[in-house]
Amino acid sequence: MFTLKFNCAAANDPFLKQLHSSFKATPFLPPSSKDIDLLFLISHKGRETKVLGPLEEVLHDSDTPISVKTITSDVANIQLNKTSDISLELGLTVLSEVFQGFNLDMAPLRGAVAGGKELSLSFPDARRTRIFPTALGSALLNRKINPEHPLMKNVLKKKGLYVVTSLLQSRNFLMTFNKDRNTGLDFNAAVQQVADANLSVKSNRSTEFEIGHDGEEYLTFAFSCVELLVGKDGSISINREVIWKRGEDGQEVPVQDENYTEISFMNPELPAILAWDKDEQQ
Repeated sequence: MFTLKFNCAAANDPFLKQLHSSFKATPFLPPSSKDIDLLFLISHKGRETKVLGPLEEVLHDSDTPISVKTITSDVANIQLNKTSDISLELGLTVLSEVFQGFNLDMAPLRGAVAGGKELSLSFPDARRTRIFPTALGSALLNRKINPEHPLMKNVLKKKGLYVVTSLLQSRNFLMTFNKDRNTGLDFNAAVQQVADANLSVKSNRSTEFEIGHDGEEYLTFAFSCVELLVGKDGSISINREVIWKRGEDGQEVPVQDENYTEISFMNPELPAILAWDKDEQQ
C-alpha cells in the first residue's frame, strides 16, 4: 500500500498546532494498527518519508528482541481541537483514507453529505503510547545497526534515520459540519443515510452536525520519532526528537520558522492545511 504523509504548514490549524506543539507528532493516514508501530524505522529527506519496518530487523544479533518499557495514557484534551474547516472535496479525499483505515464503506457517506461545502475532522478519546528516551537508550545499549544490511547500505548514505517513540491512537473519529457554512446540506436526510455507513449522529445542535464512528481497535493517526546517529561501525546514539516541514524544493525547513508556508503536494493550488499525499516513490 502507499505510504501517506502530511504536509506540515505554518497555517494556524488548531489540530495541527496541538499535534506539533504538545506531542511533536506527525499525522499518519490511513490510520493503521499494522503499518506503523513503536521502534519502527523511518527514513526521511526533504519530501521523501518512508516507513522501513522494525528496527530490530537491521541490528546485529537481530534474533534477540529489543525489550523496552512503554507507557500508555489517555489524551483526553486532544478532542478539544478539531481541524480547521476544509473544503468538502478535499475533506472527502482525506476521509477516504480514514475510512480505509477503519474498514468502512465510503459510498453511503458521499450520498449523505451531498450538498455540503466544508467539514472538520477530529479523533476524540485518544491515547498515547510512548517510550521515554532513557528507556530507549537502555534498550539500545551495546546494540549496533548492521551497515551491511541490504536496506541500510543505501539509507545510511543518503537519508536521515529515525525511530518511532510515540503513537497517538484512537478507536473513533468525528466529522463536523457547521450548519451556517453548509446550508446546501439536507441534515434530516443525512441522518437517515449515515446508518448505512455504520456511522452515528453524535450531535445535532443548532450550530453543528456531527457524524462519528466508534471502532473496536485502536488505530494510529499520528506518531513521534527521534533521530538516530549511526557510526561507521553501526554504533547507535540518540539525537533530537523531530517533526518535519517538507519544502517545495525538497529541503527540510526548521519548524520554528514562522514565516515559512508550504503548498500541498496533493494539489499545488491548495494550501497545506490538511492534505495527506501519496508517496509516488512507493
